[in-house]
Amino acid sequence: GMRRLLPVQFDAFLAALAEGHTVTAAAKAAGISWRAAYDKRKTDSAFADAWADAVEQGNDAIENEIRRRAIEGVERKVFYQGQHFVI
Repeated sequence: GMRRLLPVQFDAFLAALAEGHTVTAAAKAAGISWRAAYDKRKTDSAFADAWADAVEQGNDAIENEIRRRAIEGVERKVFYQGQHFVI
């Protein structure tokens, strides 16, 4: 039979979406299939609303990171003579 998915797994999925992860990556992080996530979205309107909010937050997070990198540049760790440097 179907393994019962826990609410905490769907919470983890939404949290990952809100960080800007794709549906596939968020599902993987939460230990659920992306199909299970889409099925729940179809049948659970509160989850569907939370999903939409999470995607919006995720898009904001990505935009902020792009803006930060454009202004500050990307932090790169460099290994030189046995030491780590951040440039």
